[in-house]
Amino acid sequence: MEYHKSRLERMIVAGLLALMIWAPLPLGSNRDWSEAVLILFVSILAFLWGIHLFRSSETNQKLNRAGLVMLGLLVFTQAWVAIQWLFGVSANPAATFKYLI
Repeated sequence: MEYHKSRLERMIVAGLLALMIWAPLPLGSNRDWSEAVLILFVSILAFLWGIHLFRSSETNQKLNRAGLVMLGLLVFTQAWVAIQWLFGVSANPAATFKYLI
């Protein structure tokens, strides 16, 4: 059985390779502006990967169900951080807000 990669999948792989080159550079994620670029790039790659998974065939539906546990844990963690930020429980609200975003 032949497997043909879609253009979106090739773009995601190329983006991941570019991310692996960008991240360890001295300014790759060491300053605030470059950290924001890195976070934006990871977010775009994750969004594109999600689009690719939902457009793919039924064979990837098992992956979607398995990923729901990880998504639930991520949402729980972000909700916990948001509660700390909203109610002022955090010792450093600015850092908490940064981690929330």
